[in-house]
Amino acid sequence: MSDTTPTRILGSVVAGILAGGKSTRMGRPKALIELPTGGTMIEHAVQVARQVTDEVVVLGREIRLPASLAKLTILDDAKPDGGPLAGLCSLLKRANRGWGLLLACDMPFIESAVIRRLLAQADPDTDAVVFERSERRGSYHACCGLYHSRIARAPAGSRTRRAPALEVLFDGDASLNSLLKLVCVKVLKPMPEESRQLCNINTPADLAKMGPN
Repeated sequence: MSDTTPTRILGSVVAGILAGGKSTRMGRPKALIELPTGGTMIEHAVQVARQVTDEVVVLGREIRLPASLAKLTILDDAKPDGGPLAGLCSLLKRANRGWGLLLACDMPFIESAVIRRLLAQADPDTDAVVFERSERRGSYHACCGLYHSRIARAPAGSRTRRAPALEVLFDGDASLNSLLKLVCVKVLKPMPEESRQLCNINTPADLAKMGPN
């Protein structure tokens, strides 16, 4: 872990790399696509995450990891076919009473400075820190976000009320954006260079723009 990781964040951070998607639009597992710079997409995501925290896990078991990542812990989704939110719920359970850094495996341009900016904005009154999507009003780059584990725990003293994350996962539309509407969110405006880093590679056309692979 880098010594320059912000110290403002309260509690520990566990990074979870989303790798359980079906990659329908790509036609093959995005996590295992080789990058022009070398290595696979998931190896790049793990490398970046390791620059800001010592604990990195993989979310979703539908993938065979590269040999370099064979020792990483893999967590089952909290709900089969529950999408990124199901992975987040498993990550926050692992984080116990700390923070979960959710990171998609298909952001080949992401750098640790973007993540450090998220970490620097964490405070006791915030449940999540995310970047806004400039092209879609009211939408966020939710798969590159910082989430506190409290949003996956039932309120103290309640025997019937579910935690916000579990409520949306099991009783709602299971979307991260829906969850963000229920919790205290700090929204950051990405700078131009950060907007590129937050881009996902979803289709063969997106991949082709990167060059040989």
